Amino acid sequence: MPQKLAIKTSSKTVKAAKLKKKAQSFKIASESVTKVAFKKKSGDKRITISSNGKVRLQKGLPKKTYKIKVKATAKDDGLYKSVSKTKTIKIILK
Repeated sequence: MPQKLAIKTSSKTVKAAKLKKKAQSFKIASESVTKVAFKKKSGDKRITISSNGKVRLQKGLPKKTYKIKVKATAKDDGLYKSVSKTKTIKIILK
């Protein structure tokens, strides 16, 4: 049975003043029946993504708009088939 996967986060605004003091992070919102694993496909090397969807912005990142391409994969659980989607997320540093 095919399952639906939705990556709900499309953009995020972060204040550069906070990023000067320490690294900042946020979680990518997604919706699926089974567990979702994330992987960064492209983007700035100072922005990392964990497999659970936590995006980490390195301390001291300059002000500008960054785009990262993220691949989300919903796992196969026997009842639902595995499905993958790729989405570009815009990160704005103000």
